[in-house]
Amino acid sequence: MTAGVTGNHREVRTEQGFNAYVLRNDRLEIVVVPALGAKIISLKNLRSGRQWMWHPEAGLKLFTNRLGDDFSRSPLVGADECLPTIAPCSFQGRELPDHGEVWSAAWEVDRQALEGGVLKTSVDLPVSPFTFERRIELRSGHILFTAIP
Repeated sequence: MTAGVTGNHREVRTEQGFNAYVLRNDRLEIVVVPALGAKIISLKNLRSGRQWMWHPEAGLKLFTNRLGDDFSRSPLVGADECLPTIAPCSFQGRELPDHGEVWSAAWEVDRQALEGGVLKTSVDLPVSPFTFERRIELRSGHILFTAIP
């Protein structure tokens, strides 16, 4: 899939059995895996070759986690959303897990938004009464993130 008007490119590829959504222009590339909490596994400056997301020397190893898993036993690569908390705690009668509810959940991809060059993902929190939406798009050499709780 390519958006010819803006010069941006978007594609879906497979990374270790998971769908990875890629947005790219002449300067930047971002790769997101919605099945793994919409984890950003790569943010790369295409002109310098610099990878801004940490990857282990032994290589990227992706795998799923479940709600309540210890975050230190996750893939520990890239960037994760931590909502509504980072540390496990009790709040208003809800037991909230380590690093929140969304990093281990599979997120939905809005395919219509993707056709327009926007990677719009969303997830219903399993414990808290919220839906969280994140939009990522490339604009003139930079990345625009929008999060809507």
